[in-house]
Amino acid sequence: MIKDNLLLIQEKIRLAEIKAGRKADSVKLMAVSKFHPVNEIQEAIASGQTLFGENRVQEAKEKFTSLFDTNPSIQLHIIGQLQSNKVKNAVSLASCIQSLDRLDLLKEIEKQASKINKQIEVLFELHTGEESKSGYQTLEELEESLEYEKLLSSIADNNEYVCLTFFCLQTRINTECLTFLHFFRQ
Repeated sequence: MIKDNLLLIQEKIRLAEIKAGRKADSVKLMAVSKFHPVNEIQEAIASGQTLFGENRVQEAKEKFTSLFDTNPSIQLHIIGQLQSNKVKNAVSLASCIQSLDRLDLLKEIEKQASKINKQIEVLFELHTGEESKSGYQTLEELEESLEYEKLLSSIADNNEYVCLTFFCLQTRINTECLTFLHFFRQ
């Protein structure tokens, strides 16, 4: 059933890419695996799925630690609000944290990534007013984190983490701003 569902979704993505004039395979499907057992994730992997999302770090650790050993090509993104006390595990597991919503969290992610010499992608999240969502409450708070990111970039000669790329996508509807950031050890 999982294989059939994945094939159906992938075909819809392929058709949407063609319709939009995009390159083939330019859209990636993330399978949100929270609340799904390891055997279902393994079935998805066997069907070609490589990108997964989890919002519970402890659950992700329990499931993906062994999955990474047998499937090194899979990637895990942490989605949803992340608590500071979960950052160490999140950084060790994930290739991307999709919900950076405050400066102290950015600093903790950088600190933990530095300890294990790991590159990690981060998406900045701006709160758009939806009650169930989090994010930076103001553009000023977001800008403060971006200034911190610039500071990291300016100390690249000291072999600190630096920002390689970031970009901001804004929609006119709700002025959401997501900034994608790469940190890496030189």
